[in-house]
Amino acid sequence: MKIAHLDTEISWRGGEQQILYLAEALKKAGDENLIIARPNSALELRMSEGGFRRFPVSPWTEWDFFCALSIRRCLRKEGVDLLHTHTAHAAALGALAVMGTGIPLIASRRVDFHLSRNPLSRWKYLRAARILAVSSAIKEILIQDGISPERIEVVYSGVDLERFKGEKKEIPDTRLLGSRILIGQIAALSDQKDPLTFVRAMEFLAQKGFDFRAVMVGDGPLKMEVEREISRLNLKDRVFLLGFREDALQILRHLDVFVLSSRLEGLGTSVLDAMAAGIPVVATGVGGIPEMIETEISGLLVAPQNPAALAGALERILSDSSLKQKLIKGGGDKVQFFSAEKMAQSTRAVYQRVLG
Repeated sequence: MKIAHLDTEISWRGGEQQILYLAEALKKAGDENLIIARPNSALELRMSEGGFRRFPVSPWTEWDFFCALSIRRCLRKEGVDLLHTHTAHAAALGALAVMGTGIPLIASRRVDFHLSRNPLSRWKYLRAARILAVSSAIKEILIQDGISPERIEVVYSGVDLERFKGEKKEIPDTRLLGSRILIGQIAALSDQKDPLTFVRAMEFLAQKGFDFRAVMVGDGPLKMEVEREISRLNLKDRVFLLGFREDALQILRHLDVFVLSSRLEGLGTSVLDAMAAGIPVVATGVGGIPEMIETEISGLLVAPQNPAALAGALERILSDSSLKQKLIKGGGDKVQFFSAEKMAQSTRAVYQRVLG
């Protein structure tokens, strides 16, 4: 098969990592990949390093008709069998590009909020031969929004289970060294991830007398607001914003507890990374997170936007070594069902069914 992948993001997040995993697996299976992405975006640069063929696009909006025409010409010239869009904005461009070509469209849906009431938003997904929801929670939302369940397939995001088997490297940051407890979150500083709840939970934990430091790995539009909250709560010597880090997974391996404080979450592959790394997890029970975490077995779930509950769950793990070990084992067992290999196999099977 010859598959084109369309992604319009500039930064590197979980969705882009899934494209890399998928393209690598397809390549091993003998399929061809064409990556359609913004020039010099994080995805385009990573795919260049991997030797994948690329086609640059710079859409002004998701409904950029002229950009869609250039994609259509590319698809026809390259003899592409199928177009897979990996973001909501890419789905619109993809739907326009394949009109009249006979090329099937596959659209991934990674977010757990409802489709816009704008008819165009629904149209782009109705054009897709299949919609790949990264969790059952997303599938249910799509059904509520009027998408036929026969056209939705759940394909969970996956993680590379092998990359945590080597020796862990030291973190080159003296602020994080020492005997203190290290708590961390790897997530964009965006409203969906609700980083302010994480910061406020750290204040509750400090009031309990725990000697800890906390790190927030990631960048985003709420950075200044998070910095102000850290200052307001007098947590500058406890909570550190590390920004985007290439060595995020190495930092993850040094944590005592991993936290995901999301208000909305399609799945949350950082939770899977933590499980694979042998780190106990506390997360909010929203979106697809309960499909990864069975509370009290593979992690602890708390209500969203509740700093006190989040701090209480952290206190339980930090005060009970037997609970911590139980969650580490349960998480390690659970993550085996969420491998990158399984994700790629399931996606490739959908391609084959659509192409007949």
